[in-house]
Amino acid sequence: MKNRLNINLNLGLVPVLILFFSYSSSVAQKVFSIEDAVTLGKGAVLAPKTLSGLSWIPGTHTHYHYAKQNDTSCIVFYDVDKRSADTLNLARINFALKQYNGMHRPTQPPLDDLKSVPWIQSWKNERLFRFQSGQVVFLYDIKGRQLSAEHGLEGGMENKLVHAETGHIAYTTGQNVFVKFVGAVPLQITFDSTEGIVNGTAVHRNEFGIQSGLFWSDEGRRLAYYRMDESMVTQYPVYDIDKMPAQGNFVRYPFAGATSHEVSVWVFDSKTQKKTKIKTEGPVEQYLTNISWDPSGKFIYIAVVNRAQDHMWLNKYDAETGDFIFTLFEEKHEKYVEPENPMFWVDDNSFIWQSERDGFNHLYHYSKDGILLKQLTSGNWLVSSLLGKDKKGKNLFFMATKQSPLNNNLYQVELKSGKITEITSESGVHTCRVSEDGTYVLDIYSNAGTPNIAQRISLKDGAKTILHKAANPLT
Repeated sequence: MKNRLNINLNLGLVPVLILFFSYSSSVAQKVFSIEDAVTLGKGAVLAPKTLSGLSWIPGTHTHYHYAKQNDTSCIVFYDVDKRSADTLNLARINFALKQYNGMHRPTQPPLDDLKSVPWIQSWKNERLFRFQSGQVVFLYDIKGRQLSAEHGLEGGMENKLVHAETGHIAYTTGQNVFVKFVGAVPLQITFDSTEGIVNGTAVHRNEFGIQSGLFWSDEGRRLAYYRMDESMVTQYPVYDIDKMPAQGNFVRYPFAGATSHEVSVWVFDSKTQKKTKIKTEGPVEQYLTNISWDPSGKFIYIAVVNRAQDHMWLNKYDAETGDFIFTLFEEKHEKYVEPENPMFWVDDNSFIWQSERDGFNHLYHYSKDGILLKQLTSGNWLVSSLLGKDKKGKNLFFMATKQSPLNNNLYQVELKSGKITEITSESGVHTCRVSEDGTYVLDIYSNAGTPNIAQRISLKDGAKTILHKAANPLT
Protein backbone atom coordinates (compact mmCIF):
# COMPACT_ATOMS: atom_id res chain seq x y z
CA MET A 1 0.00 0.00 0.00
CA LYS A 2 2.88 2.31 0.82
CA ASN A 3 4.58 1.68 -2.56
CA ARG A 4 1.34 2.28 -4.46
CA LEU A 5 0.91 5.64 -2.69
CA ASN A 6 4.42 6.75 -3.70
CA ILE A 7 3.76 5.81 -7.33
CA ASN A 8 0.52 7.79 -7.40
CA LEU A 9 2.17 10.83 -5.88
CA ASN A 10 5.04 10.73 -8.33
CA LEU A 11 2.72 10.42 -11.32
CA GLY A 12 0.70 13.33 -10.02
CA LEU A 13 3.75 15.60 -10.09
CA VAL A 14 4.53 15.00 -13.76
CA PRO A 15 1.96 17.36 -15.35
CA VAL A 16 2.64 19.97 -12.67
CA LEU A 17 6.38 19.95 -13.43
CA ILE A 18 5.74 20.13 -17.19
CA LEU A 19 3.45 23.13 -16.65
CA PHE A 20 6.04 24.82 -14.40
CA PHE A 21 8.90 24.42 -16.87
CA SER A 22 6.71 25.57 -19.76
CA TYR A 23 5.66 28.68 -17.80
CA SER A 24 9.24 29.40 -16.71
CA SER A 25 10.42 29.18 -20.31
CA SER A 26 7.89 31.77 -21.49
CA VAL A 27 8.53 34.12 -18.58
CA ALA A 28 12.27 33.95 -19.21
CA GLN A 29 11.70 35.90 -22.39
CA LYS A 30 11.33 39.03 -20.24
CA VAL A 31 12.55 39.51 -16.67
CA PHE A 32 10.65 42.28 -14.92
CA SER A 33 12.11 44.32 -12.10
CA ILE A 34 10.39 46.14 -9.24
CA GLU A 35 11.14 49.38 -11.11
CA ASP A 36 9.25 48.06 -14.14
CA ALA A 37 6.21 47.46 -11.97
CA VAL A 38 6.11 50.78 -10.10
CA THR A 39 7.74 53.32 -12.44
CA LEU A 40 5.29 55.90 -13.78
CA GLY A 41 5.50 58.07 -16.86
CA LYS A 42 7.05 57.59 -20.25
CA GLY A 43 9.48 54.85 -19.21
CA ALA A 44 6.92 52.67 -17.45
CA VAL A 45 6.93 49.09 -18.74
CA LEU A 46 3.82 47.70 -17.06
CA ALA A 47 1.70 50.86 -17.06
CA PRO A 48 -1.14 50.67 -19.62
CA LYS A 49 -1.02 53.40 -22.27
CA THR A 50 -3.59 56.16 -21.93
CA LEU A 51 -4.54 59.54 -23.39
CA SER A 52 -2.54 62.07 -21.41
CA GLY A 53 -4.33 65.24 -20.27
CA LEU A 54 -7.68 64.33 -21.86
CA SER A 55 -9.93 67.30 -21.12
CA TRP A 56 -12.46 69.75 -22.56
CA ILE A 57 -11.33 73.15 -23.85
CA PRO A 58 -13.00 75.83 -21.67
CA GLY A 59 -15.40 78.14 -23.48
CA THR A 60 -16.41 75.38 -25.88
CA HIS A 61 -18.93 72.58 -25.65
CA THR A 62 -17.62 70.10 -28.18
CA HIS A 63 -13.84 70.64 -28.32
CA TYR A 64 -11.40 68.57 -26.30
CA HIS A 65 -7.67 67.88 -26.29
CA TYR A 66 -5.13 65.27 -25.26
CA ALA A 67 -1.40 64.71 -25.65
CA LYS A 68 0.55 61.96 -27.36
CA GLN A 69 3.95 61.56 -25.71
CA ASN A 70 5.84 59.34 -28.14
CA ASP A 71 8.12 59.57 -31.16
CA THR A 72 5.56 61.85 -32.85
CA SER A 73 4.84 63.88 -29.71
CA CYS A 74 1.88 66.19 -30.29
CA ILE A 75 -1.27 67.70 -28.80
CA VAL A 76 -4.50 66.70 -30.52
CA PHE A 77 -7.46 69.11 -30.62
CA TYR A 78 -10.73 67.43 -31.59
CA ASP A 79 -14.01 69.01 -32.72
CA VAL A 80 -16.92 66.66 -32.03
CA ASP A 81 -19.37 68.53 -34.29
CA LYS A 82 -17.06 68.56 -37.31
CA ARG A 83 -15.52 65.18 -36.46
CA SER A 84 -12.14 66.62 -37.26
CA ALA A 85 -8.81 66.73 -35.46
CA ASP A 86 -6.00 69.26 -35.56
CA THR A 87 -2.55 68.58 -34.16
CA LEU A 88 0.18 70.71 -32.65
CA ASN A 89 3.45 68.80 -32.83
CA LEU A 90 6.59 69.24 -30.77
CA ALA A 91 8.62 70.57 -33.73
CA ARG A 92 6.23 73.48 -34.23
CA ILE A 93 6.40 74.47 -30.54
CA ASN A 94 10.19 74.30 -30.51
CA PHE A 95 10.33 76.39 -33.69
CA ALA A 96 8.20 79.06 -31.96
CA LEU A 97 10.55 78.94 -28.95
CA LYS A 98 13.56 79.49 -31.22
CA GLN A 99 11.85 82.56 -32.69
CA TYR A 100 11.19 83.84 -29.19
CA ASN A 101 14.84 83.31 -28.23
CA GLY A 102 15.99 85.33 -31.23
CA MET A 103 13.54 88.19 -30.78
CA HIS A 104 13.18 88.56 -27.02
CA ARG A 105 16.20 87.00 -25.33
CA PRO A 106 19.29 88.07 -27.29
CA THR A 107 21.18 88.95 -24.10
CA GLN A 108 19.86 86.09 -21.95
CA PRO A 109 20.50 82.35 -21.99
CA PRO A 110 18.23 80.78 -24.65
CA LEU A 111 15.40 78.53 -23.60
CA ASP A 112 16.13 74.87 -24.29
CA ASP A 113 14.11 72.85 -26.76
CA LEU A 114 11.31 70.87 -25.15
CA LYS A 115 11.75 67.07 -25.12
CA SER A 116 8.01 66.46 -25.30
CA VAL A 117 4.90 68.57 -25.83
CA PRO A 118 4.25 70.77 -22.79
CA TRP A 119 1.67 70.14 -20.13
CA ILE A 120 -1.24 72.58 -20.57
CA GLN A 121 -1.43 74.46 -17.26
CA SER A 122 -4.65 76.35 -17.99
CA TRP A 123 -6.68 78.01 -20.74
CA LYS A 124 -7.12 81.80 -20.97
CA ASN A 125 -9.94 81.28 -23.46
CA GLU A 126 -10.89 78.77 -26.13
CA ARG A 127 -7.89 79.81 -28.28
CA LEU A 128 -5.06 80.44 -25.83
CA PHE A 129 -3.48 77.91 -23.49
CA ARG A 130 -0.65 78.37 -20.99
CA PHE A 131 2.51 76.38 -20.56
CA GLN A 132 5.83 77.04 -18.86
CA SER A 133 9.35 76.77 -20.24
CA GLY A 134 12.16 77.73 -17.92
CA GLN A 135 11.05 80.79 -15.97
CA VAL A 136 8.62 82.01 -18.63
CA VAL A 137 4.86 81.41 -18.83
CA PHE A 138 3.76 81.32 -22.46
CA LEU A 139 0.43 81.69 -24.21
CA TYR A 140 0.00 79.64 -27.38
CA ASP A 141 -2.72 80.56 -29.90
CA ILE A 142 -4.01 77.32 -31.44
CA LYS A 143 -5.83 79.21 -34.21
CA GLY A 144 -3.08 81.63 -35.22
CA ARG A 145 -0.29 79.21 -34.22
CA GLN A 146 1.57 82.01 -32.48
CA LEU A 147 3.51 82.11 -29.21
CA SER A 148 3.65 85.03 -26.77
CA ALA A 149 5.11 85.46 -23.29
CA GLU A 150 2.64 86.28 -20.52
CA HIS A 151 4.93 86.27 -17.47
CA GLY A 152 8.56 86.17 -16.56
CA LEU A 153 8.74 84.31 -13.26
CA GLU A 154 10.96 84.94 -10.27
CA GLY A 155 13.00 82.32 -8.46
CA GLY A 156 11.60 80.99 -5.19
CA MET A 157 7.94 81.31 -6.17
CA GLU A 158 5.84 78.73 -4.33
CA ASN A 159 2.15 77.84 -4.13
CA LYS A 160 1.44 79.57 -7.47
CA LEU A 161 -2.24 80.16 -8.24
CA VAL A 162 -3.10 81.51 -11.70
CA HIS A 163 -6.43 83.17 -12.39
CA ALA A 164 -7.28 81.59 -15.74
CA GLU A 165 -9.10 84.53 -17.35
CA THR A 166 -6.90 87.47 -16.25
CA GLY A 167 -3.59 85.64 -15.97
CA HIS A 168 -2.88 87.18 -12.54
CA ILE A 169 -0.57 85.00 -10.44
CA ALA A 170 -0.76 84.83 -6.65
CA TYR A 171 2.14 83.06 -4.95
CA THR A 172 4.22 82.89 -1.80
CA THR A 173 7.89 83.50 -1.17
CA GLY A 174 9.10 82.66 2.30
CA GLN A 175 6.43 83.76 4.77
CA ASN A 176 4.61 86.23 2.54
CA VAL A 177 2.10 86.58 -0.30
CA PHE A 178 2.84 88.28 -3.62
CA VAL A 179 0.72 89.05 -6.67
CA LYS A 180 2.07 89.40 -10.20
CA PHE A 181 -0.21 91.10 -12.67
CA VAL A 182 0.39 90.61 -16.40
CA GLY A 183 3.06 93.05 -17.61
CA ALA A 184 3.90 94.28 -14.11
CA VAL A 185 6.53 93.62 -11.47
CA PRO A 186 5.59 91.48 -8.45
CA LEU A 187 3.60 93.26 -5.74
CA GLN A 188 4.20 92.18 -2.13
CA ILE A 189 0.94 91.85 -0.18
CA THR A 190 2.06 90.75 3.29
CA PHE A 191 5.16 91.75 5.27
CA ASP A 192 5.50 89.29 8.16
CA SER A 193 9.00 88.47 9.36
CA THR A 194 8.34 86.89 12.78
CA GLU A 195 9.34 83.22 12.84
CA GLY A 196 6.23 81.05 13.11
CA ILE A 197 3.92 83.33 11.08
CA VAL A 198 3.13 82.31 7.49
CA ASN A 199 0.77 83.63 4.83
CA GLY A 200 -0.85 82.04 1.80
CA THR A 201 -0.26 78.39 2.65
CA ALA A 202 -2.58 75.55 3.63
CA VAL A 203 -3.48 75.63 7.33
CA HIS A 204 -4.96 73.32 9.99
CA ARG A 205 -2.51 70.60 8.88
CA ASN A 206 -4.42 70.10 5.60
CA GLU A 207 -7.52 68.80 7.34
CA PHE A 208 -11.10 69.59 6.19
CA GLY A 209 -10.10 69.36 2.53
CA ILE A 210 -7.69 72.30 2.82
CA GLN A 211 -5.05 72.03 0.09
CA SER A 212 -4.27 75.69 -0.58
CA GLY A 213 -3.94 79.02 1.16
CA LEU A 214 -4.80 81.29 -1.81
CA PHE A 215 -8.26 81.82 -3.34
CA TRP A 216 -9.09 84.07 -6.33
CA SER A 217 -12.64 85.38 -6.66
CA ASP A 218 -14.37 84.30 -9.87
CA GLU A 219 -13.76 87.56 -11.75
CA GLY A 220 -10.17 87.85 -10.49
CA ARG A 221 -10.45 91.14 -8.65
CA ARG A 222 -10.05 89.89 -5.09
CA LEU A 223 -7.68 87.38 -3.51
CA ALA A 224 -8.44 85.68 -0.20
CA TYR A 225 -5.55 84.18 1.74
CA TYR A 226 -4.82 82.49 5.06
CA ARG A 227 -2.58 84.00 7.71
CA MET A 228 -1.41 81.47 10.31
CA ASP A 229 0.36 82.33 13.56
CA GLU A 230 1.88 79.19 15.09
CA SER A 231 4.63 80.96 17.02
CA MET A 232 2.98 79.85 20.27
CA VAL A 233 2.86 76.14 19.29
CA THR A 234 5.42 73.79 20.85
CA GLN A 235 8.19 72.58 18.54
CA TYR A 236 9.15 68.92 18.34
CA PRO A 237 12.21 67.34 16.69
CA VAL A 238 11.72 65.12 13.66
CA TYR A 239 14.88 63.29 12.63
CA ASP A 240 16.00 62.84 9.03
CA ILE A 241 17.63 59.38 9.04
CA ASP A 242 18.65 59.61 5.37
CA LYS A 243 21.55 61.80 6.47
CA MET A 244 24.66 60.64 8.30
CA PRO A 245 24.57 61.42 11.13
CA ALA A 246 20.80 61.84 11.44
CA GLN A 247 19.74 65.47 11.64
CA GLY A 248 16.85 66.88 13.62
CA ASN A 249 14.32 69.29 12.12
CA PHE A 250 11.89 71.07 14.42
CA VAL A 251 8.20 71.22 13.52
CA ARG A 252 5.33 72.84 15.41
CA TYR A 253 2.58 70.39 16.29
CA PRO A 254 -0.52 71.23 18.38
CA PHE A 255 -1.17 68.08 20.41
CA ALA A 256 -4.65 67.56 21.84
CA GLY A 257 -5.17 69.81 24.82
CA ALA A 258 -2.08 71.92 24.07
CA THR A 259 -2.02 75.40 22.55
CA SER A 260 -2.97 75.40 18.87
CA HIS A 261 -2.19 77.84 16.08
CA GLU A 262 -4.34 80.88 15.30
CA VAL A 263 -5.65 81.38 11.78
CA SER A 264 -7.29 84.37 10.13
CA VAL A 265 -8.59 85.05 6.62
CA TRP A 266 -7.69 88.22 4.72
CA VAL A 267 -8.82 89.67 1.39
CA PHE A 268 -6.68 91.74 -0.98
CA ASP A 269 -8.53 93.96 -3.47
CA SER A 270 -6.43 94.44 -6.62
CA LYS A 271 -8.46 97.48 -7.64
CA THR A 272 -8.09 99.48 -4.41
CA GLN A 273 -4.86 97.79 -3.19
CA LYS A 274 -6.62 97.43 0.17
CA LYS A 275 -6.28 94.50 2.60
CA THR A 276 -9.21 93.53 4.80
CA LYS A 277 -9.37 91.07 7.67
CA ILE A 278 -12.49 88.91 7.68
CA LYS A 279 -14.15 89.26 11.08
CA THR A 280 -14.50 85.63 12.07
CA GLU A 281 -15.56 86.14 15.67
CA GLY A 282 -15.06 83.30 18.10
CA PRO A 283 -12.24 81.38 19.81
CA VAL A 284 -8.84 81.95 18.21
CA GLU A 285 -8.24 78.19 17.97
CA GLN A 286 -11.29 77.47 15.80
CA TYR A 287 -10.89 76.07 12.27
CA LEU A 288 -11.64 78.26 9.23
CA THR A 289 -12.38 75.86 6.39
CA ASN A 290 -13.82 75.49 2.89
CA ILE A 291 -13.37 79.09 1.74
CA SER A 292 -15.55 79.96 -1.26
CA TRP A 293 -16.64 83.07 -3.17
CA ASP A 294 -20.09 83.90 -4.44
CA PRO A 295 -20.27 84.42 -8.25
CA SER A 296 -20.24 88.23 -7.87
CA GLY A 297 -16.99 88.27 -5.88
CA LYS A 298 -18.56 90.54 -3.26
CA PHE A 299 -19.13 87.95 -0.55
CA ILE A 300 -16.96 85.23 0.94
CA TYR A 301 -18.15 82.11 2.76
CA ILE A 302 -16.29 80.18 5.45
CA ALA A 303 -17.23 76.93 7.20
CA VAL A 304 -16.18 77.62 10.80
CA VAL A 305 -15.56 74.53 12.95
CA ASN A 306 -14.93 74.56 16.71
CA ARG A 307 -11.77 72.91 18.04
CA ALA A 308 -13.79 69.99 19.42
CA GLN A 309 -14.84 69.41 15.78
CA ASP A 310 -18.44 68.65 16.65
CA HIS A 311 -20.06 71.93 15.53
CA MET A 312 -19.88 73.80 12.20
CA TRP A 313 -21.28 77.18 11.14
CA LEU A 314 -21.44 78.13 7.44
CA ASN A 315 -20.97 81.92 7.59
CA LYS A 316 -21.31 84.70 5.02
CA TYR A 317 -19.03 87.78 5.14
CA ASP A 318 -18.73 91.05 3.23
CA ALA A 319 -15.46 90.88 1.26
CA GLU A 320 -15.04 94.67 1.18
CA THR A 321 -15.55 95.41 4.88
CA GLY A 322 -14.88 91.99 6.38
CA ASP A 323 -18.14 92.19 8.33
CA PHE A 324 -20.05 89.06 9.36
CA ILE A 325 -23.46 89.02 7.64
CA PHE A 326 -25.22 85.89 8.87
CA THR A 327 -24.95 82.13 9.41
CA LEU A 328 -26.60 80.17 6.62
CA PHE A 329 -26.93 76.97 8.66
CA GLU A 330 -25.18 74.88 11.32
CA GLU A 331 -24.22 71.23 11.60
CA LYS A 332 -23.72 69.35 14.87
CA HIS A 333 -22.72 65.80 15.67
CA GLU A 334 -21.94 64.13 18.98
CA LYS A 335 -18.68 62.74 17.62
CA TYR A 336 -17.38 64.55 14.55
CA VAL A 337 -18.20 67.17 11.91
CA GLU A 338 -15.97 67.28 8.86
CA PRO A 339 -16.81 69.69 5.99
CA GLU A 340 -14.42 68.93 3.12
CA ASN A 341 -15.87 70.70 0.08
CA PRO A 342 -16.71 74.38 -0.53
CA MET A 343 -20.10 75.55 -1.79
CA PHE A 344 -20.98 74.83 -5.42
CA TRP A 345 -23.21 77.51 -6.94
CA VAL A 346 -26.12 76.76 -9.26
CA ASP A 347 -27.37 79.28 -11.83
CA ASP A 348 -30.38 80.45 -9.75
CA ASN A 349 -28.04 81.51 -6.89
CA SER A 350 -28.86 78.40 -4.92
CA PHE A 351 -25.96 76.16 -3.97
CA ILE A 352 -24.96 72.56 -3.33
CA TRP A 353 -23.39 71.50 -0.04
CA GLN A 354 -21.69 68.16 0.57
CA SER A 355 -22.13 66.66 4.02
CA GLU A 356 -21.64 63.38 5.90
CA ARG A 357 -24.42 64.20 8.38
CA ASP A 358 -26.22 60.91 7.71
CA GLY A 359 -23.05 58.80 7.76
CA PHE A 360 -22.18 59.03 4.05
CA ASN A 361 -21.08 61.98 1.93
CA HIS A 362 -24.15 63.22 0.04
CA LEU A 363 -25.43 66.28 -1.85
CA TYR A 364 -27.80 68.84 -0.31
CA HIS A 365 -29.50 71.64 -2.24
CA TYR A 366 -29.83 74.99 -0.38
CA SER A 367 -31.27 78.38 -1.22
CA LYS A 368 -28.85 81.32 -1.17
CA ASP A 369 -30.13 82.14 2.35
CA GLY A 370 -29.34 78.69 3.73
CA ILE A 371 -32.79 77.08 3.53
CA LEU A 372 -32.59 73.37 2.76
CA LEU A 373 -34.54 72.70 -0.45
CA LYS A 374 -33.80 69.01 -0.94
CA GLN A 375 -31.40 66.22 -0.07
CA LEU A 376 -30.43 65.14 -3.57
CA THR A 377 -28.62 61.86 -2.83
CA SER A 378 -28.96 59.34 0.00
CA GLY A 379 -28.16 55.74 0.84
CA ASN A 380 -25.34 53.53 2.08
CA TRP A 381 -22.89 54.81 -0.53
CA LEU A 382 -20.98 58.04 -0.92
CA VAL A 383 -20.55 60.86 -3.42
CA SER A 384 -16.82 60.98 -4.16
CA SER A 385 -16.83 64.21 -6.19
CA LEU A 386 -19.16 66.80 -7.72
CA LEU A 387 -18.17 67.49 -11.33
CA GLY A 388 -20.50 70.26 -12.48
CA LYS A 389 -23.86 71.12 -14.01
CA ASP A 390 -25.46 71.26 -17.44
CA LYS A 391 -26.01 74.42 -19.50
CA LYS A 392 -29.39 75.27 -17.97
CA GLY A 393 -28.37 74.34 -14.44
CA LYS A 394 -31.13 71.75 -14.16
CA ASN A 395 -28.90 68.70 -13.69
CA LEU A 396 -25.77 67.97 -11.68
CA PHE A 397 -23.07 65.41 -12.46
CA PHE A 398 -21.25 63.52 -9.74
CA MET A 399 -19.02 60.50 -9.14
CA ALA A 400 -20.17 57.94 -6.58
CA THR A 401 -19.78 54.41 -5.20
CA LYS A 402 -23.49 53.70 -5.67
CA GLN A 403 -22.86 50.59 -7.77
CA SER A 404 -20.23 49.13 -5.42
CA PRO A 405 -17.61 50.32 -2.92
CA LEU A 406 -15.03 49.02 -5.42
CA ASN A 407 -16.40 51.14 -8.27
CA ASN A 408 -16.50 54.85 -8.98
CA ASN A 409 -19.12 55.72 -11.59
CA LEU A 410 -20.67 58.86 -13.09
CA TYR A 411 -24.27 59.83 -12.29
CA GLN A 412 -26.67 62.63 -13.11
CA VAL A 413 -29.24 64.04 -10.70
CA GLU A 414 -32.09 66.37 -11.62
CA LEU A 415 -32.33 69.26 -9.15
CA LYS A 416 -36.11 69.58 -9.27
CA SER A 417 -37.14 65.94 -8.98
CA GLY A 418 -34.05 64.36 -7.44
CA LYS A 419 -34.11 61.66 -10.14
CA ILE A 420 -30.70 59.94 -10.44
CA THR A 421 -29.48 58.45 -13.73
CA GLU A 422 -26.44 56.22 -14.09
CA ILE A 423 -24.21 57.34 -16.98
CA THR A 424 -21.24 54.96 -16.80
CA SER A 425 -22.24 51.37 -16.18
CA GLU A 426 -18.94 49.52 -16.57
CA SER A 427 -17.45 48.22 -13.34
CA GLY A 428 -14.17 49.71 -12.16
CA VAL A 429 -12.80 53.16 -11.51
CA HIS A 430 -13.89 55.95 -13.85
CA THR A 431 -12.33 59.39 -14.29
CA CYS A 432 -14.84 61.65 -16.04
CA ARG A 433 -14.99 65.17 -17.43
CA VAL A 434 -18.31 66.69 -18.45
CA SER A 435 -18.46 69.35 -21.19
CA GLU A 436 -19.54 72.84 -20.11
CA ASP A 437 -23.06 72.48 -21.48
CA GLY A 438 -23.48 68.92 -20.23
CA THR A 439 -23.87 67.29 -23.65
CA TYR A 440 -20.81 65.03 -23.66
CA VAL A 441 -18.60 63.17 -21.20
CA LEU A 442 -14.96 62.18 -21.56
CA ASP A 443 -14.41 58.99 -19.58
CA ILE A 444 -11.29 56.97 -18.81
CA TYR A 445 -11.80 53.76 -16.86
CA SER A 446 -10.09 50.51 -15.91
CA ASN A 447 -10.94 47.37 -13.98
CA ALA A 448 -9.48 43.94 -13.27
CA GLY A 449 -9.97 42.83 -16.88
CA THR A 450 -9.58 46.20 -18.65
CA PRO A 451 -6.18 47.92 -18.61
CA ASN A 452 -7.47 51.28 -19.83
CA ILE A 453 -10.27 52.56 -22.06
CA ALA A 454 -10.97 56.19 -22.99
CA GLN A 455 -14.36 56.96 -24.45
CA ARG A 456 -16.67 59.84 -25.34
CA ILE A 457 -20.29 59.52 -24.22
CA SER A 458 -23.21 61.49 -25.64
CA LEU A 459 -25.64 62.41 -22.87
CA LYS A 460 -28.35 62.98 -25.46
CA ASP A 461 -28.63 59.39 -26.65
CA GLY A 462 -26.03 57.49 -24.61
CA ALA A 463 -23.89 56.68 -27.66
CA LYS A 464 -20.29 55.78 -26.81
CA THR A 465 -17.26 56.36 -29.00
CA ILE A 466 -14.01 54.59 -28.09
CA LEU A 467 -11.09 57.03 -28.24
CA HIS A 468 -8.39 54.69 -26.96
CA LYS A 469 -8.19 51.06 -25.86
CA ALA A 470 -4.94 50.06 -24.17
CA ALA A 471 -3.29 46.77 -24.88
CA ASN A 472 -2.58 44.53 -21.91
CA PRO A 473 1.10 45.19 -21.05
CA LEU A 474 1.44 41.60 -19.75
CA THR A 475 0.35 40.00 -23.06
